[in-house]
Amino acid sequence: MKEKDFEAIRIVQQNCPLGQLKTFSNKKFNLIFVCSGSGIFTKYQTPNSFSNGDLFFVPPFEDFSMETLEDTTYYHLMITDLFRLELRELVLSSKGKGVGLAKARSPLNRKITFDAKDEILITRLFEYLTLLYDEPNKNENLFYYPVLNLVSIIERNTPNPHTQKNTRLKKNINSIVTHIHKNIRHPEMLKVDYMAHKFNLSTNQLTRFFKKEMNTALKKYTNQCRMQLIVEKVQREDITFSEIAHEFGFTDESYFTKVFKKQYNQSPTEYRKAFLERN
Repeated sequence: MKEKDFEAIRIVQQNCPLGQLKTFSNKKFNLIFVCSGSGIFTKYQTPNSFSNGDLFFVPPFEDFSMETLEDTTYYHLMITDLFRLELRELVLSSKGKGVGLAKARSPLNRKITFDAKDEILITRLFEYLTLLYDEPNKNENLFYYPVLNLVSIIERNTPNPHTQKNTRLKKNINSIVTHIHKNIRHPEMLKVDYMAHKFNLSTNQLTRFFKKEMNTALKKYTNQCRMQLIVEKVQREDITFSEIAHEFGFTDESYFTKVFKKQYNQSPTEYRKAFLERN
C-alpha cells in the first residue's frame, strides 16, 4: 500500500526572473521569505515593495501576488490549519517559552524585516525545512520545532517600540491581539469593557497597556483592522453590501453605509465603482 503523503506542511524555493508576475490562491497559512531580488508584493489588494530579507504573512483564502523587478529567489512555506493547531498545543504546553503568531498576523503589518543576525537565522531555518521536505513522510515529526523557532524570530522582529515592565501584562499582548483578529467580525466582543473583563484588567489598564505595546490606541487599531477587511469585501463585485453588513455585525445595510461613508467620505457603492474603474 502506498504511504499517504504528509500534507500538513509544504515548503518550496522558487527562482523568478525579472518581470514575472505570479498570483497565488490557496487554503493554507503562507509565509514568503525573500532571499534575493526585489519587486512588488500585493496582499489585501495593496502593493508593497520587497527586497531581500523581507517576509510576508498571508492567511488562508486571501489572494496575493508577486511581481519581480529583478531576478528573485524566495521561500514559500504553507501550513494547514491542523498543523497550526498542533503548534498552538506545543506553545500552550511550553510554559511561556514558545510563542504564536500574533502581531505579525495584523493586516497593518504589511511586511516584516529582520536585524542582520536574525536574517541569517531565518535563512538557515528555511534551508533546514527545505531539506526536511525532501522526505516529508520520513521527517514528519521534525517539522514542528523549527517552525516554532521561525515564529519566535518573526514575532520578536515585528515592530513593537515599547517595553512593558509588568510581566503579567506583557504576556497578555499576544492574547489580546489574537482575540481581536479572531473576533474581528463580532463588534460586541471588541468593546473595551468586554475585553477588559476577559483579560482581568481595568479599562484604563487595558487601553494604556495596548497603546504602549502596539504604539496605537486600542479602538483605533480594532477599527483599522475591521475597516481594512471591510474595504477588501467592498472592492469585490461578487458580494452584496447587505452580506457585508451581516458578516461584520452591522444592524442593517443602511447603518453599514453610514459608517462606511463617515470613514471614507464615499458610500460603498461609490467606493466600489471608483475602485473598479481604476482597476
